[in-house]
Amino acid sequence: MSVRKLLTAVIAAAVSFSVVPQPVWAAENDGYCDNNEVCVYKNANLYTPRSDFKLYYDDMHGGLDFHTYNYPPECNTYAIFDCRLNDSISSVDSWSDHRSLRIFTDAQYDGAFQTIHIYGRVMQVQYNDQTSSLCWNDGGIPSSVDPDCTFSN
Repeated sequence: MSVRKLLTAVIAAAVSFSVVPQPVWAAENDGYCDNNEVCVYKNANLYTPRSDFKLYYDDMHGGLDFHTYNYPPECNTYAIFDCRLNDSISSVDSWSDHRSLRIFTDAQYDGAFQTIHIYGRVMQVQYNDQTSSLCWNDGGIPSSVDPDCTFSN
């Protein structure tokens, strides 16, 4: 095999490997809205900072170990007090293709709530800066435990 043919084969293999799509694994709480997650935003009109969730969130306050937005990364460093989740959500973007969610003004899925439907986008939530918990309607929380988390799409 000539050097030219060998070099051509190596270049072709390298190019084909680099353009073949690689699988992308969605990560919960990485600050990016992936399929079947919801992103909540501190500001209206889906303006950062933001956090993403795939699962239930029963208490955004968390006592001394309070929870912060996870994007931008600075929210977990010097800007930690400006990035608290509890009572600061202003807009919501649902990327779920099969379930709806509810955001509540109180922890443990209590208080007033707003329902965000499949692929729902709310530029200004009804209870601005009052959200403390959220749940999905996928049956993860039975009606006997909390009837407000059992609802239809």
